[in-house]
Amino acid sequence: MIKTPPHPPLFLIAAILILIAALGSQVIAPRWMPPTDRFSASDRPTALSAIAQLQDRLKRRPGDAAAYAQLGWALLLRARETGDASWYGQAQAAFEAALERQPDQIDAVAGLGSVALSRHQFYEALELGQQALALNPYRAQVYGILADAYTELGEYDFAAAMAQKMIDTRPDVASYSRVAYQRELRGDVAGALEAMQRAVAAGTPGAESTRWAQYQRGNLHFNRGDLDGAEAAYQAALAIRPDDVFAHFGLARVVAARGPIDAAIPMMEE
Repeated sequence: MIKTPPHPPLFLIAAILILIAALGSQVIAPRWMPPTDRFSASDRPTALSAIAQLQDRLKRRPGDAAAYAQLGWALLLRARETGDASWYGQAQAAFEAALERQPDQIDAVAGLGSVALSRHQFYEALELGQQALALNPYRAQVYGILADAYTELGEYDFAAAMAQKMIDTRPDVASYSRVAYQRELRGDVAGALEAMQRAVAAGTPGAESTRWAQYQRGNLHFNRGDLDGAEAAYQAALAIRPDDVFAHFGLARVVAARGPIDAAIPMMEE
């Protein structure tokens, strides 16, 4: 039960609304930040433990390109878990170290593509996605990078084709999420919600990628005005990760939308 604090000044209410609108659509949960299935299942190591294990492995085997690539993905997962962009630089360094040892290490090429997407370097992400495609056209993840890059560059037909190719290659939480976004972009919110629900169902219980899909499902409910559905989805994300900043932010938006607006202030301060 959230207690309502005294009413703040109007300028503070306006600032909260602007912050929620801006962060909710851009900084807190960029749609080009897709889920990854690496180190995400509930029975696998957490990001921090995976990072420690891989760093220890690399001390003993410094020439292990695959381990450097895996370290990069673990660092990317840590960035997703925390919302801290400083992890991206470490991930990039790990992927580059992998490529120094093995220039055709596809996990490293795809990893750099994901880093580029997270930094809004969409032309670079597109080039890296094409490089990864040349290395392995049967890797669904590669089509996801291309779909995201084409989307952000406004090439929506190419993006839809890549999303379709991705789900044809591997129908999982990541590919269903791409389909959901393509449908949402075309105004098919109901279809987007259906695809995102499939993403949740396809995800591993307790996995970070499943949490991400639950959060995006909440956003879809929120954007269509279904606050109860949004709240339920955000709570489902929190059941996976109780300290998830994205889901807490989503709940703050629900509280602000229901009013009074100042009830969201303590949630934003936590």
